[in-house]
Amino acid sequence: MTRPESYNFQFENGRRYHAFHAGEYLCLTTPFVMVTKRRPNDQKQIEAERIADFATKYPSAAVLGMDLSPIQDVFIPPNLRFEIVDFCDVWSYSESTFDLIFLRGLDGSVLDWPRLYTEVYRALKPGAYIEHSEICIELKSDDETITPEHIFGRWGNTLLEASYAHGKPLGIANQTKELMEVGGFVEIVERRFEWPIGRWSQGEKLRQFGRLNRKHWKQSIEGWSIALLTRALKWSIPQVREFLREMEEGLKDTNIHAYHEV
Repeated sequence: MTRPESYNFQFENGRRYHAFHAGEYLCLTTPFVMVTKRRPNDQKQIEAERIADFATKYPSAAVLGMDLSPIQDVFIPPNLRFEIVDFCDVWSYSESTFDLIFLRGLDGSVLDWPRLYTEVYRALKPGAYIEHSEICIELKSDDETITPEHIFGRWGNTLLEASYAHGKPLGIANQTKELMEVGGFVEIVERRFEWPIGRWSQGEKLRQFGRLNRKHWKQSIEGWSIALLTRALKWSIPQVREFLREMEEGLKDTNIHAYHEV
């Protein structure tokens, strides 16, 4: 289902934002919601993969992706379709429709988490699964190389302040389990991981992972923050650019042993 108005993208500070429910979501990272009928056999955890790859891997599953903008690939598997909807609206799906619902990257996008989880719970069949994956935007270190005064410390505090000013707080990763329980879910399994930023970890696998994660942060920090800082905190563009410049310098510093939780 495509909405004609969803093609009227909003442009601001050289960035493109969604037109449908314009202004509701300030991060460029599109919240990702995937639901399936006929759960893949023995599949209880979804790997971090593209929705099209998932649909191809499990052709017996009917896969639905929710998005705010019509930016999907033209060529998709026959068992996959997309709907342009706002996942924070009341869901139109009947009770007990889906076998699996996967949520990712919703941090800072939701005003009422218990209501969202209640909608998810209602749409799932009895005995079906939900999986929710989020990252923490607060950067940490175990050796005190990150202090509150360091740019990484200021980054986390500043974005948290901006998200609260916007009315959709960041930091959901630390509350997900409790909020799922409020929504009615039981037998919740919580798994936490520490993702390094940079090549400081021991072991070549983690060093390579840290290198890629640092690249990811370098490419993403502007999209994560520019609308939050200019709209919610009323920062000027020069202020934002200086803040991001400090972040980029911090990401280059090999003496900082930073990581974030997932």
